[in-house]
Amino acid sequence: NAEVVEICRQFPDILRMYVAINPHYPDHIREDLAQFDRWAPYAIGLKFLPDYHRVAVNAPDYEYALAFAHERGIPILSHTWGGSPYDGGAVMLEVAQRYPKAKFFLGHSVFGDWPFAERCVKETAGNVWLELTAVPGERGVIEDLVKRVGSEWLLFGTDMPWFDEYQAAGGVLSADITENDMR
Repeated sequence: NAEVVEICRQFPDILRMYVAINPHYPDHIREDLAQFDRWAPYAIGLKFLPDYHRVAVNAPDYEYALAFAHERGIPILSHTWGGSPYDGGAVMLEVAQRYPKAKFFLGHSVFGDWPFAERCVKETAGNVWLELTAVPGERGVIEDLVKRVGSEWLLFGTDMPWFDEYQAAGGVLSADITENDMR
């Protein structure tokens, strides 16, 4: 995280960062979050990769970071995958309900479990958004999500360089939704 702050300082007008949280290193979590204010304006939220770390977001290992985000009302960008025991819909719904002041950006929109993605938005306190990374490659899903939750609960994302930004833009621009929904 400290290295990423230094990169952001080189491009202060365009770069911001999410503080990466690795639940296997609780001391690092506390140390990094103690630096959060000093890393302003670059640090804007937290980033979880539960499937990579093989730790469920509702496990005690994430509790300190979740409470931190809740207390400050900052976003948590978390990878989410349908059916995952680490970051699937049931896990994310429980955590978003438990920490209603944190803002949850569900990366990949609980990919493949669109009904649970809808529940995560509708059964929370207005603190969950679905991030579209990987979704534009699936025909009809953007339209379905707009119908299920409304475009105001969808966030554009590319996950570049893993996914091509042109595919992400093309998926939105070719979706059968209104121009207002695209914006």
